[in-house]
Amino acid sequence: MEIPYKGLKTSMVVLLPDDIDGLSFLEENLTADSLSAVIRDLVHPINVKLYLPKFKLEQSITLNDTFQCLGISDMFSANSDLSGVCE
Repeated sequence: MEIPYKGLKTSMVVLLPDDIDGLSFLEENLTADSLSAVIRDLVHPINVKLYLPKFKLEQSITLNDTFQCLGISDMFSANSDLSGVCE
């Protein structure tokens, strides 16, 4: 099921297993390719009443290693000069 957000530029896809106890099977077998196929096949829109509990998603990413691999290592040292970053 695809739920479009306001503005229709992004949407949330909710995958519902066929069987009541099929969530573990869905989790074990979901791959990037199978998810792409599911999204590609969402071509027959129908209106349904959907009730979802309120939830919040958060994500935190540490980019120190990534920056250092890109050669941006000075900003993590005591000698870093970040004076031009903001006024």
